[in-house]
Amino acid sequence: MTERDEASTPTRVGLGAGLGGVVPERAIAGMPRTEYLLRRLLAHRVAGAGGYFDDGELQDNSRLPFIDFLRDHPKDIELKLIERLKTPNVAGEAGA
Repeated sequence: MTERDEASTPTRVGLGAGLGGVVPERAIAGMPRTEYLLRRLLAHRVAGAGGYFDDGELQDNSRLPFIDFLRDHPKDIELKLIERLKTPNVAGEAGA
């Protein structure tokens, strides 16, 4: 077991570049650290500056359907991303 594996459920994770956040323990109970880090990377990639990342949250509520990268099942995240591609955005164009 590596040192990274031992920290499978972090309670505080730095989000880089001056952004720090307390991760809601209830939301990540039993979630491996690697999974959390991958979810965080995906949330930042998809939501960009429009994401809600305060207090360790990983949400993109900038358009429908809303995505909670911390609590939604990976398959649900995939389906929501596909739905976003089909739904016109604010500018009236398909996808983002």
